[in-house]
Amino acid sequence: AVVSTQSTGKEKHLEPRKHIMDEIALMLYYGRYIILMMGVGASYAGLLYNEIYSKGLDIFGTSWLMPNDTTLYTSDDTVTLDPANDYTQPYFYGIDPMWIMSENMLTFLNSYKMKMAVILGLCQM
Repeated sequence: AVVSTQSTGKEKHLEPRKHIMDEIALMLYYGRYIILMMGVGASYAGLLYNEIYSKGLDIFGTSWLMPNDTTLYTSDDTVTLDPANDYTQPYFYGIDPMWIMSENMLTFLNSYKMKMAVILGLCQM
């Protein structure tokens, strides 16, 4: 991705030098946009794989709103969130970081990972 970004950025500089490039350099020059898109796609897939199958990164925050009403909190510092009132929008990338603080985090994430592994395995057949 880095080399293709550099070659697309210096396109005007490389254009006059096409006649002195060897066969492999010409192939890379003509395929620079394809290589760039492959690099972007691979980076996106790697980030998504890390988000789903490893410990996710809290890049965008959560889509849940923590209530200010202290009567909802119990003595053991837990709170029950109502999806109808406390959920703003679907989390658009990976798994919402609020799952890390839930009681059923391990059960949910293991079930999710197992189901995704089966789906991805079937898609690769």
